[in-house]
This record gives sequence, C-alpha cells and structure tokens, in this order.
Amino acid sequence: MDEGYGEAWLVGQGGVIAEGSITNVGFVEGDTVVWPDAPVLQGIAMQVLGRELAAAWDQSLKIMGCPCWPASRGAGKPYGWSLVG
Repeated sequence: MDEGYGEAWLVGQGGVIAEGSITNVGFVEGDTVVWPDAPVLQGIAMQVLGRELAAAWDQSLKIMGCPCWPASRGAGKPYGWSLVG
C-alpha cells in the first residue's frame, strides 16, 4: 500500500493466481472473461457479476499464472470492477 498498490494477488505453487487479498480477479481474453481455476471464495459480488456478464460475455476457468498475464488484455476485480492493462 505504501508504494501505491491497493490490492495483492494471492498465488499458489508455481505462481498460479487464485484471487486478490480482498477481491476476486477476472481476466479478459478476447471476448471471454477468464476466472482463475483455483480454490477461491466466490463472494456475492463475483456471483452477481458472473451472472450479469453471462448476457454479453463468454466466461471460462483457466489456470492463470503470472506468465499468462501478457496474453490477457486486462484484468478486473469484481469489487469496484476496475480494468487494468
């Protein structure tokens, strides 16, 4: 936080991204929102967002590691859903 970061990603073995410290995270690849295929707590915001996105976006699960990040066009967090990238 002292260096301007407002969130941290929780990663497992091998750098596999699971979720944020206080949020879930989704990645945009083309016309698809990709949720990390890792153990996560699906909070209310993630559930609502997933339902609402279903009307206009495909969604999938994928093992997302830090090396996969450049393949994504952006990432967002359901709580405030701010896109980066």
